Amino acid sequence: MSSLFSQLRIRGVTLRNRIAMSPMCMYSSRDGFVSDWHIVHYPSRAVGEPDS
Repeated sequence: MSSLFSQLRIRGVTLRNRIAMSPMCMYSSRDGFVSDWHIVHYPSRAVGEPDS
């Protein structure tokens, strides 16, 4: 099995696979919290929609 799809443990967090998207567009948050913009943005990246 490819290590890409194997679990990875970093400190106290276990990731189901090694596919990840780094945090970005923090200017869209208020006081560092997720907003409606993030709730739409991240899933659209996951399905491959062009950046909006």
